Amino acid sequence: MGVFKTVVGGTFKSMVDVPSWLGYKYIKQHTLFLYQAFKGISTPLQATRKESFAEALQRLNLTEAELDIKRKSLIRSVIIFVIASAVAFIYMGYLFIIGQLFGGVISLLLTCVFLVKAFEASFWNFQIKHRKLGCNFKEWLSGRLEESQQ
Repeated sequence: MGVFKTVVGGTFKSMVDVPSWLGYKYIKQHTLFLYQAFKGISTPLQATRKESFAEALQRLNLTEAELDIKRKSLIRSVIIFVIASAVAFIYMGYLFIIGQLFGGVISLLLTCVFLVKAFEASFWNFQIKHRKLGCNFKEWLSGRLEESQQ
């Protein structure tokens, strides 16, 4: 009876190998890779050096006139990115109304990218305006520096 069980069981098991059919090892390997990649992206980088705003200006050889030009450029960038995100958002609504779900999702992602770029330029402008490096999101959102850090 043992030989029969081994022969039939071994044959049946090789014919009904569901994990191989689904590519379990492949899915597990790539899921682990994606998890590690996302973890690396989402972990903020630590600054390698601590320097003040004045030290950064000196290191980069920037003058006040160049700083003012950079601020104006950043303000224009914020305006352009906000307008582009509004256009992409309206187009996203149009695509969803006509039933183009995939195009609508792509347009939503594009809207998010434009908004992130607008935030980035606005945040850089905030740091230049307040002449302080290392501002946080709460300070940017309130529009002023925390009293304890000034």
